[in-house]
Amino acid sequence: MPNIYFFFGGVFGFSLVLGLLGVYYYNKMTGLKVKMEESLKTIDVLVDRRQGQLEQVSNLLSKLGADGIENAKVAVADGQRAIAETTVPGKAKGLEMADRSLHAVLAIADAQPNILKNPEYDPLQRGIEKTNIEIDGSRRYYNALVRDYNLLVQRLPSALYALLLRLQKADYLEQK
Repeated sequence: MPNIYFFFGGVFGFSLVLGLLGVYYYNKMTGLKVKMEESLKTIDVLVDRRQGQLEQVSNLLSKLGADGIENAKVAVADGQRAIAETTVPGKAKGLEMADRSLHAVLAIADAQPNILKNPEYDPLQRGIEKTNIEIDGSRRYYNALVRDYNLLVQRLPSALYALLLRLQKADYLEQK
């Protein structure tokens, strides 16, 4: 009779350990997913801030009658499309296009002496550069979260719980 108690005690203990591991990995994986979503929202806020700064550059170009106004409007539209994207690959592509457009506008503005001499331009340019650094940092943070999450989804024993919960690998927010 005591052997049956040991058997049921062992089964109960094993089930308890499996359950606690399941709760631990579930909390870890869902916590990373929440942080990834928050990080994407932060990127959207930063891109929106950069859009405001870019609109100020566009207004300055317009006020001075300088070249590049159309390029600035395209850059603003590209940024808005990046913010509106809901999928990570789409957002990555949108951010890449917005970055390229922004650099084209800044290159055109930097090539015009009347823009460079204007006291309003330098603070705008520095603000955009600072925001770009913050966006790059947020991209790296997001990608680090994705790496950690994907490791949990792929490696044992957490991969078993991920399979049970139907959690799949996440996409990186590529930075070119």
